[in-house]
Amino acid sequence: MNLQCCQLTLFTVAISTLIAACGGRGGDAAPITLSGISAVGVAFGGARVNVKDKSGASQDCGTTAEGTGLYSCTLPATFTTPFLVSAERDGEKYFSAVTELTEGKATAQITPLTHAIVASLATNGQPESLAPEVITKAAIAEQVSKLQVGLASVISATLGPGQSINPLIDAIEAGSSQGMDKLLDAVKVSITGGSVGIALRANLESAMTLDKSAAPTPIPDADVQAVKATVDAEPPKLITALLKRMNACYALPPTSRVAKTDGTGTATDVLGICREVFIDGDPANFKSGGNTVSAKAAFKTLFSASANGLVFDRGNLEYVVNSAGAANNGFWVVSYRATATDGTVSPGVFVLKLQGGQLKQAGNQYEHDSNVSAFVQNREFINASGNNYWSTGYSLSVNNRVVNGSSIYKQVVVTSPKGKTFTLKPLAGCSYLGLVVGTKTSCTSFVRLSYGYQDASKAVASASDMPTTDQSYLAFVPTPMPDAELAQIPDQGTWLFEIELKSGETFTQKHRTLSRAPTLADVKNMPFVSLTKGAKEDLQTNSQSAGTLLVSRPTVFNFGRDNGADAWETPSGALAPTTATLFGNAPVPSGGGTFGNSFNDSIAFPASYRKVSIPCSTQSNADLHCDSSVPGHFAQGSRITEFQLNAPAARSVTRSKHFVLYNPNPASSN
Repeated sequence: MNLQCCQLTLFTVAISTLIAACGGRGGDAAPITLSGISAVGVAFGGARVNVKDKSGASQDCGTTAEGTGLYSCTLPATFTTPFLVSAERDGEKYFSAVTELTEGKATAQITPLTHAIVASLATNGQPESLAPEVITKAAIAEQVSKLQVGLASVISATLGPGQSINPLIDAIEAGSSQGMDKLLDAVKVSITGGSVGIALRANLESAMTLDKSAAPTPIPDADVQAVKATVDAEPPKLITALLKRMNACYALPPTSRVAKTDGTGTATDVLGICREVFIDGDPANFKSGGNTVSAKAAFKTLFSASANGLVFDRGNLEYVVNSAGAANNGFWVVSYRATATDGTVSPGVFVLKLQGGQLKQAGNQYEHDSNVSAFVQNREFINASGNNYWSTGYSLSVNNRVVNGSSIYKQVVVTSPKGKTFTLKPLAGCSYLGLVVGTKTSCTSFVRLSYGYQDASKAVASASDMPTTDQSYLAFVPTPMPDAELAQIPDQGTWLFEIELKSGETFTQKHRTLSRAPTLADVKNMPFVSLTKGAKEDLQTNSQSAGTLLVSRPTVFNFGRDNGADAWETPSGALAPTTATLFGNAPVPSGGGTFGNSFNDSIAFPASYRKVSIPCSTQSNADLHCDSSVPGHFAQGSRITEFQLNAPAARSVTRSKHFVLYNPNPASSN
């Protein structure tokens, strides 16, 4: 009888009496109340909360409160546990779970630690893939117990000896550096394939693994001392205090921030409270990638009226640099959000030094402007749509530095966390060092680790199956990395940049990613910016015969329609771009040839923009794509081959959309 009843409930959930008889909630039952806090050390505010029940039914619960991370949701009485609860903001997503209700109510905190618990039940580390029958009270309790064992020394150091935790239901006051929030300040969760790792923010090399079938290896007591010193300093409060000082600075008019507003200002011109946000109260001590504070380099917004009222918030400690002997050893890497008065939102990262009980702007203290970040791309061939494809990987960025018209760099060798090496070299018309592909240097810094056509009928076995052209050498690994292997790359992997100058000097710089490259399956589910119908038709009309846009007279390029209408639109869920780049070739040189040097020209703009003008910029003496007599104008005979719109996302993952004008040739023809 009971067996028959419970079998029926699987197929006849609408019959309230059967549900009630088998332990469900009848049709006359009151709605369910679910509430909690979403936090990552600070409040995970503005995150969209969603609840999915045992049957797969889902409920949108609105967004978490900005300052507290609080949410509350009323669910239909028909919802049946277990619930899978998620909070998502700017592509960053955390999960939690509810296995039982008490008088129609439940609490579900949503944090990196709850995410670790739920993810550890999935063989692939992805909570979305969990079958409801896996999310049981016993299974969750077992993983909570393992978490307590693995983090015993950290819990003792942060919460006190003998304390126990249950991250799914224990109270949290986001940003308080007390109780559960203090533990969140101490640890960082990373999902690598099916492995769930929980590391120490003060030493990312020290970590435990939360596994469904294996016992945890506890984090050693000796590794916790640096953690205790960090969390006892109360990171959320220190970071919030710094951002308040910066907001006070940017609330001032430029003439109160700096002594010079004519574009020639340097660190010595920074005034008053704005000086106090820097180490030793002196902006001259700040250095990031060789850039010091000035109207043309680091913190150039201080010198600009366009930055009036800039507001910094959502600051969160990502990790502490643990590099003995390095100038930035012990510095704090803090992510943040900056919002301009026009509503433009930009995520970013500060490198800070704890000094005199305050966090101060220090920069990474490196001599050269290098970086690495996850990068995904949707490449659209507007005249050959059958070649459209997705790709995912990393952008290996080294900004070119030119002295007397020539690059100072010989080459940069980059070694990935897995030991793979890539070489970057300068190119005449490119503002950054390009990847060496075969024997040639390309005007790209994006290494594609995985790639695939949007047309599912087109199989991809190797890079030779992918489209390219004689003038566009794109960097594909020889064979696309399977998603399972891509997911094994650690989020916070360390990349080594070995920099060699033409002078013979060498420099070594290390960079950590905040997030690994998404899998190709992830990329396929991402919405991207698109051209408006009219703009696409204009580009098709003007480029079909040559496969490029030819510059018939010196001009600044307008990425927009002749009638002033928008050039692009941002679909629901897509991130709005904030930079646009043109790629192309200079005019055919006087000595003959098919085309001149490759080039890129970029411009940044508010996220509210839907069209933009891009000026020409000469990169070196050998770069001939700009008109020499009219600054900012492209030279007659130059050609545009493609456009790029980039949208930076939280945790330094850039979504890039390319609109390609040419009809691609097989890579094997290069």
